[in-house]
Amino acid sequence: MDKWVWLFSYGEPALFIVGDGLTEYVIGTLFGTVFMLLCSGFLEISLSHLLDVHKDSSSQLRLGECNAEEMFIKFNNAKQKAYKKELFRFILIMLGVFIFITGVFFITQEITNIGISIYGISVLGYVGFLIGLFHKLFFQTNDSEVKLNYCLIGIVAICIVYSIVMSQIFGAQWYIVISTSMCGWLFAFACVFIYVHETFSSVHYNVTLSPHLASSGQRYINEQKDSLAEKTLNTFVQMAITKGYEQMNNSSKQKLIGIFRQCNKNLVELPKHHIIRSCIPYATTIINDIIRNLEDNHIKVHIVPESDLVIAGHTYTATSLLDESGVLHIFTFITQSMGIVSDELSQENLMWVGNAIIHEFCETACGYTHAESCVAEFLLSPLPNVLDTLPSRMLYQIKNSNKLQLSQLLMGTVNVNSIKGALGLNVDKYWPILSQQSRNWLVRWASNWEDALAAFKIKKNCKYNDSRFSNFLDSIPRDLMAIFRDVHKNSSTTIRQIVAINVFSLFISRTIASFIVKQYKNPKATATSDSLKKLRRFSFAVQMNTLDPFRRNPTIKRGYTMRHSQNDNEVEKQPFSEMLRLRFEEFCLVFFMALTGDSRFGRELSAANIPGILKIFFSNIYSVTRRLVWLLTKDFYLNHKNETTTLINSMSRGLFREQFFGRDGKLERVDSFNSALNTMVSILRHEGNVIIAERYKGPKPPNWRPTDKDKPLSRGYFDARSNQLTHEFDLDNKGEVTQTRVYSYPDSTLFFPRQGFVLDGMVDPYSNDLKNNEKLIETRLFASNIASLTSMLYLKIKNDEGKIVDIHVSYVYELSDTASTHPVPKYASYQCPQDRWLMVTYFAAGWRIDNTTSGSSPKFSRVEFRRLDQQKQVYITEFDYSHPQHTRLNTILLNQETGMSIPISTPTEVAQDPLKLLPRLPPSSFYVYNELLTHDLKSRTTGFLSRQGRHKYIYAAPFGTTRGRQELWTYWRANKIEGVFARDVDEYLLRDEPVLKNYWKARDRGKKEEAQASLMEFKEILDVILVVSDNPTTRTNLHIKFSDLDALGTGGDGVRVGRQSVRQDNEILSVMNLDSGTWPTGGGGVGSCRRDLIDYLSRIRWTAFVEIGSAEAVQRDYQIERNISSITYLPLWDVDFSSPDENIYRNLDFRTLRRKKLATKDSLINSVFVPMVYQLINAIADDELDSNKLTEYEELFVDMYLYFQKCDWVKSWNHAATQQTWISTWIECSKKRYKKKDTILLEMPTLKEIDMLFSLLIRLLLPLSATLPKIPVVHVSHHGIQAILGIISKAIHKSTLIVWDHGILWRERLFGLCSSEAMPRFVQMGLVGITRLVCRLVFVKADYVNPCTSIQNVDWEKWLGGGKYNDDKQKIDISRRIYPVVNGMNVARFKPKPELENSSPLAVMLSHISPVKDIHNAIYAANVIVNQLHISNYQLYIYGSKEKDAAYAAESENLISSLNLQGKVILKGLGSPSDVLPAGWMFVNSSITEGLPLALGEAGLCGLPVVCTDVGGSREVISDLSTGVVYGAIAPPAKARQLALGELRVLTMSDGLEQLIDPNAPVVRLDDLLSKGPEAVEKRMCQEDIREKRRKLGLQLRERTIQTFSIAKYWRQHEQVLWLGWLYSHKRTKSSFE
Repeated sequence: MDKWVWLFSYGEPALFIVGDGLTEYVIGTLFGTVFMLLCSGFLEISLSHLLDVHKDSSSQLRLGECNAEEMFIKFNNAKQKAYKKELFRFILIMLGVFIFITGVFFITQEITNIGISIYGISVLGYVGFLIGLFHKLFFQTNDSEVKLNYCLIGIVAICIVYSIVMSQIFGAQWYIVISTSMCGWLFAFACVFIYVHETFSSVHYNVTLSPHLASSGQRYINEQKDSLAEKTLNTFVQMAITKGYEQMNNSSKQKLIGIFRQCNKNLVELPKHHIIRSCIPYATTIINDIIRNLEDNHIKVHIVPESDLVIAGHTYTATSLLDESGVLHIFTFITQSMGIVSDELSQENLMWVGNAIIHEFCETACGYTHAESCVAEFLLSPLPNVLDTLPSRMLYQIKNSNKLQLSQLLMGTVNVNSIKGALGLNVDKYWPILSQQSRNWLVRWASNWEDALAAFKIKKNCKYNDSRFSNFLDSIPRDLMAIFRDVHKNSSTTIRQIVAINVFSLFISRTIASFIVKQYKNPKATATSDSLKKLRRFSFAVQMNTLDPFRRNPTIKRGYTMRHSQNDNEVEKQPFSEMLRLRFEEFCLVFFMALTGDSRFGRELSAANIPGILKIFFSNIYSVTRRLVWLLTKDFYLNHKNETTTLINSMSRGLFREQFFGRDGKLERVDSFNSALNTMVSILRHEGNVIIAERYKGPKPPNWRPTDKDKPLSRGYFDARSNQLTHEFDLDNKGEVTQTRVYSYPDSTLFFPRQGFVLDGMVDPYSNDLKNNEKLIETRLFASNIASLTSMLYLKIKNDEGKIVDIHVSYVYELSDTASTHPVPKYASYQCPQDRWLMVTYFAAGWRIDNTTSGSSPKFSRVEFRRLDQQKQVYITEFDYSHPQHTRLNTILLNQETGMSIPISTPTEVAQDPLKLLPRLPPSSFYVYNELLTHDLKSRTTGFLSRQGRHKYIYAAPFGTTRGRQELWTYWRANKIEGVFARDVDEYLLRDEPVLKNYWKARDRGKKEEAQASLMEFKEILDVILVVSDNPTTRTNLHIKFSDLDALGTGGDGVRVGRQSVRQDNEILSVMNLDSGTWPTGGGGVGSCRRDLIDYLSRIRWTAFVEIGSAEAVQRDYQIERNISSITYLPLWDVDFSSPDENIYRNLDFRTLRRKKLATKDSLINSVFVPMVYQLINAIADDELDSNKLTEYEELFVDMYLYFQKCDWVKSWNHAATQQTWISTWIECSKKRYKKKDTILLEMPTLKEIDMLFSLLIRLLLPLSATLPKIPVVHVSHHGIQAILGIISKAIHKSTLIVWDHGILWRERLFGLCSSEAMPRFVQMGLVGITRLVCRLVFVKADYVNPCTSIQNVDWEKWLGGGKYNDDKQKIDISRRIYPVVNGMNVARFKPKPELENSSPLAVMLSHISPVKDIHNAIYAANVIVNQLHISNYQLYIYGSKEKDAAYAAESENLISSLNLQGKVILKGLGSPSDVLPAGWMFVNSSITEGLPLALGEAGLCGLPVVCTDVGGSREVISDLSTGVVYGAIAPPAKARQLALGELRVLTMSDGLEQLIDPNAPVVRLDDLLSKGPEAVEKRMCQEDIREKRRKLGLQLRERTIQTFSIAKYWRQHEQVLWLGWLYSHKRTKSSFE
């Protein structure tokens, strides 16, 4: 701090304060600093103690052991105790350290007043600083950290200003050190204040346990029951009780009591058969209780503003709560339309309040339902003709509704007759569980309904007589009556009372309808309604229109939770203070990014709303700092590492060769860097006048020498005198010659040949007539102007019919200074004399031969093809490389005489390329073939004095952009350069690319449109040079792509894979795929299946949303697929502060993200988000998931998605109101479940476990923050939590939802939790709850369900969709939407290789080492075979990732050791299936759960019989379901002995397996063999005839696999389902996707 003060005071920096007291200052601050460092070390001890307290379960009481208040008290007391204890200990430590340092100071230093003062001031300041750091350890929230940052800015400013003023006034420069002390104590005060504020306002202190919600609220007529709004009342009443609303005065209360007493008198005089007596038989008792409670102040009426009772889209006239002391608080409003509002309530006001009291008291004290309480309101109506008028709240709604609302209200009465006719019972819900007797009773009642209505005589003083059907009512079955009582929540209610209530309710609805009709006929009646306050119904979907710039369809209406708002046209203007704050923050951010040279500066500058002159200023600063940052990076990092130095020099100078000379001066080794990723190491032998070069694939260390295991790729022969390459042989991995190349030179002085011959196989290179040799396949003629280049080729190629076709090829190159070593081909001409055609291929601009990688093909701008008998007609095919993995071909037929052209299909010679001409790379420069050739090349020699000999570098030309980037990311994959620096180098290379010069200029000035226009100007060239090859040596998601440049971002910011946009037509279908933890970064069968679909369904373009654990997996395992349009990664566990800003929103600018935060106001969180959280918790805790609630739960997730499109994720979840609701709601739900005995004590939560569940679920729900495009089909793998995005897309965009189910995720999740000891039981139940909720929703809402097997899992899907919840109707509905698509297998990849079979019995497993694969079961089975049955020659190799679940892999290794199975059971790690399977005698799978395991089919294709557990579709793979024949053995899951016996049956071909191969063979029983001892078993296993029969059994399984699991059929079925989904969606939305 003192240095900053010095800088601002005197305008120059200083390392030390100059002037008097310099020495004392240095020594004093030095000892003060030592004091601070020693004390800081002890802070680590305090931190460890705090962590121990946090882990201590004794401070965490479990709900059920105590009540909630005791939980909070115990938690807070433990925290305060730890705080006080550690603070006291730390102060003592600081005192001890101070005494020690002071003693050393006095002993070692000369004591002066200045020295002591400076030392004391320093220590004093550091004490404050340390106390602040100590309190910072106790911060609980990110908000506290943010507040501290703001405080630090103010502290620094205060200290600097104060010290400058003091130094200027008193002139004592060294007293500037006071600023350090002052800063330390201000920091301490800030930390203490924030800690205290957080302590007394944190979530755990502020949580108010919710009182009993006594009422469902008196909502408006015809507003459907909405659980979200109903539960939101809980939030309202908690706040209402503390707001101090005005209560009804005593005078008004006495008048109200008088009204109730008069009501009681009227009830006594009521006729015997009056409808009210039948509906409310204990009416007088109810009124008397109300009077008594009013007099005793046990009923309190609070008058609230009308607007406060508009809750979650519903308008209520009253609601209530019953507090812990038994007082009923009723909240209602009084409006001007009821008369003048004053302290004394009018008669109309009193009737309003009286109706509210009756309704709320009936629900609370009497247990009446909402409908029954509405009937009770008629007790205050004029008797006996109660239907002459309506209760005041109903009249108020009718009076204050406009015509649209009245018409909706009128329409709502239409279905009342059918509802009341069923006596309010949800027949669809209860029908499956009713007895046949009850069903018959309900059917008969339907015929009696009209008699019941006729029993009510409205014109005869509301007389009601049910004697005509009393006998029938008395015959109601007991189970049906029990259901009625459960629905009405009253065990004493009678069937007569229920019938009377429903009859009366029907006539109430008719009375309402008549009043509405009168309102229509009397326009004057609504004249005053315009002057009334408009009803404000909140609709989040509509209000997003006012705040969210991303909403495209703000008026969307969905059901009753997304109601249409009357405020559609209202636009919320951003407050001036927020706008000013946003601009200031933008200014600071842009300035900071300019000073630091941040790569995203251009994007933020273009989005920022700052003046143009400032943009120019910032742009100039950025241009300077960016160069400075690059120089610092290069000089201080890149040039200090050998690997990066080599990389930079290679790219800038064009390293072409490295030559290593021996001590004798002879050349011994040459490393050739011919093209990107193509390094060749040549080891030279000198034999007389011949030099022999054996070439190996590089790179290799400098001291490397080949061993017997290393096989050369080729062998070249040189003339030692002229260094001419005379001939060379290409070799296979066995050392056999596959190709011979011979070069012809006119004389020995030439560096380059004139001709070259390529011959198939081994040919004598000294033969005289090579031109006519029958093995000749290629003749090369080298150019005359550039002697190192091939100008013509004569090819001899076999066509599909086996005939030799002659092709004449000529090449034309662009002239350049580097053409001799790095030629740039311009075009190539191919002519076929036999078939009479001519083809000219024009190479794409920017493509160079040295940019290619192994196996890659050249890139073309266009191909012109003509047949020689139709020379005037030319087929012109243009190549579009805007997607890096699949190329679009657009062909026209041009008539050169007329100039007319028409679109046409690409000719076969180009589209199918039967002679494989297009993939041929143009011949490289002859420099590539002759590693000794250095003619006209620059060089640098080192190591003249080295004992190892000289080292010579040969340079050709600087690397092009593409090759440089290929080399860069190869270094990164090899861990030779860190990712952050690799990105810097990548941008540096692209900034040097001439084509992008204008782009970077516009980008750095913040001109986004101009930069994007520059990209599009050179888009074809950029499609070529921006692509980094997608192979294991260069694969990355960090490199800059076209979409990254288009977004003005850096590597990985853009989601589009290429430049191609998603289009929807009758040829190409856009599909959104949702995956979780498998594709593209994960392995296993699910990932392989997804990859197959993406790669081979060429008419599908996929928009991927991929849920992954870590973004780092993307960086290294990213793989571009052929038909992917875009990939959005949703990492769950490594984003900062659980925020989507770091990854999901990385392509959004700061202004957009900041506006989301500003839009997330406290009022919005309280009124919108908190009710969603409340409902979410109740949905998770709901284990019944009634079908009536599913629409509500679906809309909950949709509303949360819409909310997060507008609002900030972190601010919403970390808000105090959210966390208070989270804790109190979980406590409430847990108490209810515990009271019902649905849970045990162990499953009840502690506060720590509630917090753990909070952290887990907000991670799992993170995909809700993604923005979903409008795509017609959504394809979901699994029914996991990520599938909720599919439900949202269906709800908002009307997409078709297809669930592609592999294993049963619900089942696998439960299996995983069974073995999880680290996760508390309460957290497990929460995870199960969210999984259960999503699973149920996904199966119910899915349009198609495609399991990968037709057995077992299909039944699980039906059960999870409906059967689990006793919903037979839903189960039947789901079964109709299940269409199994059995997995297919790629037959060509797997072949039997009996010659590779192991010499002794070997079982092979291919499986991730994880609990669901139950590797332990296989190990235990091996233990049975080896240790119990003593079969000594048995072995088990398990191939699979050990990193998938490292803890389980370690457990498996320990289990192997404990069972003494080392050498018998080996975890081999990852292995290629086609390589490791053929060694086995059989294949084993021990999984607990599966889909349709591909590994079983792959084993069958390799000719192995299979032993597996009977899970998922395993039986379908290895057996014929129609005949029951099993090509191996099937064992129950988790039964080790039965699995072991199954393995022995296959190995010994016993118990009927031998008869599948040889029906005449005698039956051998395994039990008989075992009874004879292990020698008999081992002998039979190893008999050659038994081994051969076992192989034949495996071949039968191979044959079945080929016939049943066709990969082509699999692709076709999936494509059909996807297109059917589009047709369904297309029809539903009436072509809205076109």
